[in-house]
Order: sequence, then C-alpha cells, then structure tokens
Amino acid sequence: MSYKRKGQLTTSGEWAKHLRGFLKRQFWKKERSMAKSVIRDELKDTSVLNYKDHKVFQSNESIIKGYQLKKIGSDSENWRTFYITDDSNWIEFYPYGEYHGGGQPYIIRIGSLDTDLWIKENGDFENEIRKIIEKK
Repeated sequence: MSYKRKGQLTTSGEWAKHLRGFLKRQFWKKERSMAKSVIRDELKDTSVLNYKDHKVFQSNESIIKGYQLKKIGSDSENWRTFYITDDSNWIEFYPYGEYHGGGQPYIIRIGSLDTDLWIKENGDFENEIRKIIEKK
C-alpha cells in the first residue's frame, strides 16, 4: 500500500498484516506532524507589511489570540473592527471589500495613537495597503 491519496501529505509504506496497527499509528503520526509543519510554514509566509511605520498583518484567530487583542468596537459602515492591548490600538479592515464576504481581513497596529484621529489623518489607508499587497 505504497501510494499517496489526494489530501494526504505523506505516503504509506507496505502494511504487513502483523504490523498493520503499529504502521497505521506511525503513518498518521507522520501525517499529523507534516500538517503541523505545513501550517507553521504558512504562518511564516504571512509576512508583515509596513504602512507608514505601522505593521500590517493578515488577520486570523492566531493573531488575535497571540497578541491577546480585546475587541472594543466596530464600524459596520466601513467594515472595521477595533481592538486594544495594554500598549497599542489595532484596526481590522477589509481591503478587498468587493469580494464575497469582504475577502481576506487585515489588521494594522497603530500604536498608542487614537483610532478616530488616525483614521481621519490616514483616510485612504485601506486602498494604499491594498496597493502594497498587490505589489508583493
């Protein structure tokens, strides 16, 4: 049984009858570790973008949990969500709003600056960040 099925990351060797249980456990252990390494590589590839000395990340649950962000509000008109940590403010936004579901959300760390004031000063930040993403 030495073939690779669709959706599997590893191949299985021959499963001799007397070793079948052991080899199945070994195969699935290797498959799980490969899946974890693929996920780690994908997270490394989510490189940090810079916009006017502010870091921009692809938003996901691991970013929100990793930085321990607390949701403080949202702007349903512009599809923005505001987060806070002990030392900085964050804004989650959708630069590809025309896509189904708004596309991939991104999150920007604006430091200790006031979010309303920062948005007024950088009114077109979503389009500018979109241009940076497309150049990448």
